[in-house]
Amino acid sequence: VRLATRGHSPVYPGRPCSMYNHATRQWIGLVHPDLGIGGAERLIVDIALELARNDRVMLYTAHHDTKHCFKETLLEGERVHWIQERGNFIPTSIFGFCHVLCSNLRSAWASLRMLFELGSPKTVIIDQAIMPVLIFRLFSKAQVIFYCHFPDKLLTRRSSILRRLYRLPFDALEGLAMKSAHHVLVNSKFTAAAYAAAFHGWTRRPPALLYPSVRLNKCKTSARDFDSIRAGSFFLSINRFERKKRLHIAIHAFKSLRVQLSSRETEAPYLILGGGYDARMQENVKYYVELQRLAHSLGVANETLFLPSLREGTKIRLLQSCIALLYTPINEHFGITPLEAMAAGRPVISCDSGGPCETVLSGKTGLLVAKTPQAFANAMFSLCQDRSQSRTLGRSARTRVQEMYSFECFTTTLNTLIHAAGTS
Repeated sequence: VRLATRGHSPVYPGRPCSMYNHATRQWIGLVHPDLGIGGAERLIVDIALELARNDRVMLYTAHHDTKHCFKETLLEGERVHWIQERGNFIPTSIFGFCHVLCSNLRSAWASLRMLFELGSPKTVIIDQAIMPVLIFRLFSKAQVIFYCHFPDKLLTRRSSILRRLYRLPFDALEGLAMKSAHHVLVNSKFTAAAYAAAFHGWTRRPPALLYPSVRLNKCKTSARDFDSIRAGSFFLSINRFERKKRLHIAIHAFKSLRVQLSSRETEAPYLILGGGYDARMQENVKYYVELQRLAHSLGVANETLFLPSLREGTKIRLLQSCIALLYTPINEHFGITPLEAMAAGRPVISCDSGGPCETVLSGKTGLLVAKTPQAFANAMFSLCQDRSQSRTLGRSARTRVQEMYSFECFTTTLNTLIHAAGTS
């Protein structure tokens, strides 16, 4: 990237001139800590792609692995030019500790490099890391928008005095960042309530609601994406291999279901566990092994298939073909995977807490149940007993996505919020 004089329009090498036409209204920067394949990353990529239709957009991140990313971030196998990796030389932790500190330092470096290389954007959108908010408020005239997936201070364990002392400065910085941002967006009403409780001493300004979305036209694929799959023969769980996602609940529930269906062994479904897997993350590696061992110990290893790091086409094919999606996290902030399942015309079985309570209508587009394995197993058994129920719920689920969570709804709300911020 060529350096630009501060205050002048940035220059982007190798991009079509039409994409960054000077007649566009503003140039927009985005800062994200680690551009992988999670729900937060899906959201930030969708924001960038939509805004790039009318504005000049650059996304700075501390890490972008071309082998572990969304296809929209690649061009002929290489990173697209509107994404710049800065700060990857800073470690993600210090001997397995200080993850929050390192994440913020990496994002702060990416933010400083954006300002040094391209000058101040008209608007900057930041998520997950808080230090970039303060950097852009101090060193630029940008309108700062922070997308709050969930207050970080509410996600941390404070099991010791040392942990509580470590969190004190970050809690203060997070509150200051929320007060300093010109606008704050949240992904659900559940997160909005958590935000109000977490920062009531810092700001009483309510955040704006911007639901993530799915592209309905992307939920079309061909059978060759997963030739061996048989529609309606399995339950599906898609999530990152992290303990907080509670994938072990799906395995325990599946074991209970197999017991309930023991008299109809030939009709018993299978279980597929897929999702985000990053070999750099020790938790991913350890939890993946633990889940495999659990399946063996429960005697369902032969009926359970593990598919880490799913290709997009395979994921869509699985969503279209499953009996239902099992979504096991508790108090999930929003949950993009249930929307993807609903867009594919499949029902969702989820815990009755958090964001899924807003997206899934129990008994109409899916089933909301207690957090226990037996509750999941009972819901799974109900769908196995009456396969027509799964189809009926699935049709209603797709209609709900079309009406409330389509990409068109997302883009309309996004453009209204962004350009209102840019002119305020």
